[in-house]
Amino acid sequence: MEIRKDDLSGEATRALLALHLKGMHANSPPGSVFALDLSGLQVPEVTVCTGALTCLIQAKEGIERRM
Repeated sequence: MEIRKDDLSGEATRALLALHLKGMHANSPPGSVFALDLSGLQVPEVTVCTGALTCLIQAKEGIERRM
C-alpha cells in the first residue's frame, strides 16, 4: 500500500468522506459530530494522507457491485 498526501480532488475520496459524514450525522445525537467536512479538510493547516482510504473505497465498490 502506498500512503501519500492527498489534495482531496479524487471522486472516490470525496464520496467516501461524504458517506462518512452522512453516517456520522445519521447515527450521532445532534451537536455530537466533530468531523471536518471537505472544505474543513482543504485548509492549508490540514494535511490529509490516503492509502487505507483507497482500500476502503475499493472494498465498498466491490460490495456495491455484489448487491
